[in-house]
Amino acid sequence: MGLLQMPLKPRWPFATRLEPALIALSDADFVEALYQRHLGRVADGHGKAYYLRLLQHGWTRPRVLRDFKRSPEARRYAQHQKRRDLLKAILRPEQPPLLPDELRRCPEKKPRTALLGTCLAESLLQVALDGGWPIRHFLMDSGLQEVDRQIVAEAFDAVLVNLTLRTLLSMSVEEGDGDLFYLRPERNMGQIQAQAVLNLRQVVDHILAAIPPGLPVFFVSLLEPPAQVEGVLGRNRHGSLYRLVRSLNDALEDHLSALPQGHYLEINDICRYYGDASVYDGYLSHYTHNGLSPLSVQGEWIARDILERLDGAVRVLRAEDPVKLIITDLDNTLWRGVLAEEDEIIPWQHTEGWPLGYAEALLACKQRGILLAICSKNEEGPTCERFRQLWGQRLRLEDFCSVRINWQPKSQNIAQILRTANILPDHALFILDAHANEPTFAHGNGPTQ
Repeated sequence: MGLLQMPLKPRWPFATRLEPALIALSDADFVEALYQRHLGRVADGHGKAYYLRLLQHGWTRPRVLRDFKRSPEARRYAQHQKRRDLLKAILRPEQPPLLPDELRRCPEKKPRTALLGTCLAESLLQVALDGGWPIRHFLMDSGLQEVDRQIVAEAFDAVLVNLTLRTLLSMSVEEGDGDLFYLRPERNMGQIQAQAVLNLRQVVDHILAAIPPGLPVFFVSLLEPPAQVEGVLGRNRHGSLYRLVRSLNDALEDHLSALPQGHYLEINDICRYYGDASVYDGYLSHYTHNGLSPLSVQGEWIARDILERLDGAVRVLRAEDPVKLIITDLDNTLWRGVLAEEDEIIPWQHTEGWPLGYAEALLACKQRGILLAICSKNEEGPTCERFRQLWGQRLRLEDFCSVRINWQPKSQNIAQILRTANILPDHALFILDAHANEPTFAHGNGPTQ
C-alpha cells in the first residue's frame, strides 16, 4: 500500500532540517530512505513515483519530509516506535552483547549493506537504521525472482541475505504448502528434505549469480525450531521439522564453503544466548514463519548482534585488526591464585570454572592458526612443573610457540616473544591479571579492561 497522497500546499510554516546523511542522496535514494526510516519498510512503486514527481515539480526535500511524516502510516509507525522505546527503558539494564568489540582499534565504519529478505530482514533493518548503519532493504521472498539490479559493487560493501523458510518449503512440497505439511501423516520427510536441499542450492546460486563479483554475500542461517516438536515421546531427532531445518542449515553452510563469494552467518547461537522463549516468534506464531518476535526488546539485541557479526566478518575479509599472536600471563589468568604461594596444590581448585573456559578459548584460537605464547614473572623450573601438574595433557607447554618465565620486565619478554614469532606488535594480544583478579587485554599499544 502506498501513502495517502498529500496536498500540494505546505501545511507547516516553519522549516524542517534534514539530516546530513539525507542531503547527499539522489532523489530516488532520498525517497527510499524516508520509507525505511519513517515507515520501516521499502518504498512501494506507486508511492515512490508520487514523491519523485513532487520533487521534480519543485517541492523541496524538507517539504516532502514534513508531509511524509504527517501521513497516517508514518504517524502509526512513530507511535509504535515510542511504545518500543518506552518498553526498552523499562527493561533496562541491557544484557551485555554476545559479541564484544572492545578490542577493535580501527575506526568504527559500518559496512554499506544491501539487505535482502522479508520478515527477519525487516527486524534487522530497523535496528540498523536506529544504529546509523548505511543499509538498504530489498524485499525478496527467496524464490527465483529477479534480484534487484541496483545492488552494485560501487554502492555496497556487503550483501546480507535472509532466506524465507516458507518459500523454500513451498517449492519442495507437491501441494505448494510450506506451512503445515510436516504434520500430515502421509508426508515423506526424507524426500521433502532432499528436494528442499536442492532448491536451497538453486536459490543460493541464483542470488549469487546476480551479485557483482567481488562483493561478499552473507546468508544468515535459518532459525531452528524447538527440538521437541513431535511430542515428549516422539521421534524428534528424525523425520521432524527440527531435523529438516537443521539439515537445510547444514546444506547451506556446506554449499557456501565451496563458493568464494558466499559466506554462512550463524545466528541460532545468538538467539540461544538471549533466550528463545522471548525472541523466537514460533512460540507466538507458527514454526515455519522463522522470524523474531516484533514485541521483544531482546529481539532488537539479537538483530544488533547479527549486524555486529556481519561487521566482524567483513573486517576479517578485509584483514582489519588481525590478531596473529596471543600472549598470556599465568597467575590469576591461566589459573586461579598465585601458585608460588600455595603449600599444597589441588589442581581442580585452580582450573575449574573460568580458567578451564579460558584454556578452551586459547586452544580454539590455536586451532584457527593463531600462535600462543606465555609471559610470566616467576621462577621458570617450578612454574613449568606446576603448569604440568595443573593441566596434564589438557593444555601443554608445547601448545605455546614461546615460553618466557623469568624475573625480567614483561616488556623485554614480550619483545623477545615478538621477535621469536616474527609478529608485529599491532598483531599481538596480551592477556594478563591487572586489577582485582580481572583479566586485562592489551592489543597493540593500548590496554582494554
